[in-house]
Amino acid sequence: SEEEILERGEEETDEQYILRHKDGILGKAAGMRERYYEYMKNAGIDKKRYAYMDFVSSGTCQHSLAKFMEAELFGLYLVRLYDPLKGGIYTDALYSNVNVYKSSLSIFDKYIFLENIFTSPEATLVDFDESGAPIFDVEKRSEGKIQELAEIHQGILEGVVEMFAKGNNYLSDDVVLVDKLIKFVEKKYSKRECDYFNQNILEDEFCNRAFDTNVFVN
Repeated sequence: SEEEILERGEEETDEQYILRHKDGILGKAAGMRERYYEYMKNAGIDKKRYAYMDFVSSGTCQHSLAKFMEAELFGLYLVRLYDPLKGGIYTDALYSNVNVYKSSLSIFDKYIFLENIFTSPEATLVDFDESGAPIFDVEKRSEGKIQELAEIHQGILEGVVEMFAKGNNYLSDDVVLVDKLIKFVEKKYSKRECDYFNQNILEDEFCNRAFDTNVFVN
């Protein structure tokens, strides 16, 4: 909380200032871990092997969870960004990218736009209470936006079911082709007539940032 933030000294370096908050940070982290344990217990998560699924990631969350979970986690990613500091986790990805700053993948260039499609209808998870029940952030999206998102999700599911029903002639495991098709979401190639994408800001509360998703597909 803001009350726990200490006043910074004039001669204090960033490292010194952060270290003065060390006990408070570690104490809060310990409390969050205990509440997370309660959540996992309520969800029936035990010492078995679980799939940990993420969209585009270097493995930060999986790596952090693996430090205190007794269960074995196997990461399944759409795009895995290479990070040598997280090389010890078990993962598989449809696409791998060796450089977080430079990519030849269309999906990496457009993933912020796609995040706004595959986002949750629930607000951001911020914590768990003492019983392990999830606590969500204040919802900033309108009811209309959330309803439009639900319709998009339903359309995706119906499209996938329809493709599988038509058989192998309509299915492909060519991930290179799929990646190239994503490029065509740009305005010069596609016409979008869904209000959901008009002036839609994607909030990233974890990193305290926001994106105008249309910037990535103009």
